[in-house]
Amino acid sequence: MKFNLFSFICLFVLFASCTHKGSESQMKENVDSFAVHYFNWQFKESLPYCTAESGKWLRYAASQVHQPDIDILRTKSEGAGYELGDITYHDDDTTANIIINVKNYLCMDTIGKAGRLTEKATFSIPLVYRGEKWKIKMEGLPRSEKQSHD
Repeated sequence: MKFNLFSFICLFVLFASCTHKGSESQMKENVDSFAVHYFNWQFKESLPYCTAESGKWLRYAASQVHQPDIDILRTKSEGAGYELGDITYHDDDTTANIIINVKNYLCMDTIGKAGRLTEKATFSIPLVYRGEKWKIKMEGLPRSEKQSHD
């Protein structure tokens, strides 16, 4: 009987340690909402899906939008598209990264230059679990890992 109880406790601990905080569906919904706004240059609308300290990066991005960028955005026939990819949970269970594959978006260029249309790029978006929700934690503007230079 002791062996069975011990085995049950071990299995319970093992199962409990494999679960992650929050729901994966809430995480994906939050990242989805962030991505639809951020990659279409709607920075203010991206804010509710981020941590409070991420706001400075969204304000910075918004301050770098100039008329040539707006002109390019207006001429696009469709907005940026994206697909959510793999999620990597970190050991602390309160941080993670999710891969986003973005298509047809306007990539910011250097200060003073108009953005450039980019066919596709891959981003790793950092997340943190706070207040019973997963939020995007920006420590800078998202940078692509792989980018096509069209």
